[in-house]
Amino acid sequence: VELRLSGQADIYAYLFYHAAAFLKEGGRLGIVTSNSWLDVAYGLELKRFLLRHFKVVAIVASWCEPWFQDASVNTAFTILERCEEEQKRAENVVRFVKLKQPLAEFLPSDLLLQEHARWQKVNTLVMQIENADAKFAEIDTRTGRMQPLQGVKTLEEDPFRIRLVPQAELEKELKEKGESAKWGLYIRAPQVYFDLLQEAGDKIIPLSEVADVRFGIKTGINDFFYLEPLGSGALPGTLQVKNSRGWIGDIEEACLRPVIKSPKEAKSMVINPAALRYRLFLPPLDSKDADAENTLRLTYPLAYQYVCWGKQQRTSAGQMWTEVPSVKSRKKWWLMPERGFADFLTMGFIDKRFFILENKKGIYASDVMFEWCSKEEQDLTFLSAVLNSTLTYLLLEIIGRQNLGEGVLKIIGPELSTLAVLDPKLVAEEVRNTIIKRYQTLKCRDIKPIAQEVKQKDRQALDTAVLEALGLDPRRYLPQIYQGLVEMVNERLTL
Repeated sequence: VELRLSGQADIYAYLFYHAAAFLKEGGRLGIVTSNSWLDVAYGLELKRFLLRHFKVVAIVASWCEPWFQDASVNTAFTILERCEEEQKRAENVVRFVKLKQPLAEFLPSDLLLQEHARWQKVNTLVMQIENADAKFAEIDTRTGRMQPLQGVKTLEEDPFRIRLVPQAELEKELKEKGESAKWGLYIRAPQVYFDLLQEAGDKIIPLSEVADVRFGIKTGINDFFYLEPLGSGALPGTLQVKNSRGWIGDIEEACLRPVIKSPKEAKSMVINPAALRYRLFLPPLDSKDADAENTLRLTYPLAYQYVCWGKQQRTSAGQMWTEVPSVKSRKKWWLMPERGFADFLTMGFIDKRFFILENKKGIYASDVMFEWCSKEEQDLTFLSAVLNSTLTYLLLEIIGRQNLGEGVLKIIGPELSTLAVLDPKLVAEEVRNTIIKRYQTLKCRDIKPIAQEVKQKDRQALDTAVLEALGLDPRRYLPQIYQGLVEMVNERLTL
């Protein structure tokens, strides 16, 4: 077998390839691994390998308990059946199973005294999973033969949810989306997600058609570039600041830019510069100017003194700051290139509060955040309103990665570009004004944890307007969106 896995692949990915060498046609393999491969880029080649050589019988994960108490990653087990016949693989139905109850409630725990009962329970669970597609079977009246399953089907029971997806459709999706094909969503996502995408149709477009996404600022040496204001400096136009190394001194305020470094600094969807904890050391000089340091000395002498201090500092590994690779490539290690302000900011890690921040006051963002720059001249308030609908939050939760453990949702830039959003061009002026008006009432108040946020009347009013703009019935979809998102977040935080 030709191995083409990324160097970022976890070691367990190679176990699939190795075990396949010992499996004969029709033989089965079960393996417990991290669930990372379902959603990350290096999973592309692994998925391709599985689809070409196996019937993917089932992928099972628990969203109510960790299976390994000491592990900080989330796990899943995969059942495969070796099959080299393309037609048979295409006819297979993959079962994505989300367990909603602890294994102890499925299986007797005493392996000695309850061995027979335990195996009976195991067999019952296996049969429920393997025969789930029979509930959706349709017979061709002309031939009397069972028709292949079409589309995604869901079997919802109290102990588990089984999502059925034809293997042929997974292969088609992999060809179309490549690294963006996420199998984890078939386990995590509520049914309303699939219903919404089908009903909304071409009214939803990828974020990449509306905005460019980029990382926040990567300083190279946070200890130098992030400074905490302590108050006014001794001279007008200066601030007294300190850095994480303990240095305290005055610097010209023109060299210190407001920057958001943590989601805790954002109370509402509109950033308050006065509430930000840090300033970014970024003198207003041309980073391409070979004589920038002399200009700094003449124009901003206090900032120049700080740079001189920085030249004498070393990393914890003993490397001079001036030689750190991440800053050495600049003409002046202390001078980052100027960059335009983004229109919106969002966190790269999400806990239980969701928000897309307006950035009308020109705030820089740290590299734990993403910056969104609108591609066209458009009403940014309207776009902010749409992006801050709970529908967007649901879609963010689904595209995020949950493989870090400890309840953190990680957002990756390239995947963020695929986020589905309402196409602004299709919204009539009257509807647009309604959405903006409803957004204005909530954008300046504190953002609440999502379980509380969805109970707020101003939140429900905005979400109703956005769904109506998509041609969807809020009475049908809004309760499902709220229930689905809150459930996913609670499971993520408690698993």
